Formats: sequence, C-alpha cells, structure tokens
Amino acid sequence: MKKAQASITLTAIFATFIMLTTIMVGLAQQNPSPILAPRNRAFVNYFSATLHEIGNSGIYGLVPAPVDLSHARGKRILREGPTILALPSAYDLRTANPPRLPPVR
Repeated sequence: MKKAQASITLTAIFATFIMLTTIMVGLAQQNPSPILAPRNRAFVNYFSATLHEIGNSGIYGLVPAPVDLSHARGKRILREGPTILALPSAYDLRTANPPRLPPVR
C-alpha cells in the first residue's frame, strides 16, 4: 500500500514538474528581447534645445535626469535590520572577540 502511494506521489510530482517547465518555457518565449524604458521628457527637451547651442563650450548647469522618477516623489525607503549609526573609533583584530589574529611570536 505504501509503495502504491509513493508511486502515485512521485508521478504527481513529476507531472507537475513537467507542466511547470512547459509553462515557463512558453512564458520565456513570449518576449525574448528587453524593452527600453521611455526617456524623461524634460531630458529629451533639454538636449534637443541645447544640442545646436553647445559648440565647444560643453554643457553646464542642471541637466534633467534621463529617467523620470516622479512616481517615487514623497516615498521613503524602508530599511530593515540593524543600522550602523557611526563607525567604531578603533579597529584592532587583536582585541576582537574572539581574537582574529594569533599572538606575535
């Protein structure tokens, strides 16, 4: 009885694996090439307006970012785990607990 249950379980796992593999291959083939994100309109407008004015002087001043990050305005990054507020004043491997250097001979 246990052999039959083990055989059925293994068959079900194998069939599930085959189905998932087939689905993943199908999803991977839908869009094989990556797509570029749209450029920031302010960036495009800035360079289209100043490209003919540049000459040999170069570009100075505030240049808009090439990526539009307006969707992230006002949001905070949540950092989990311990945070280091300051670096230690001294770093000596001889006084570490446990010692990480052997004594001098």
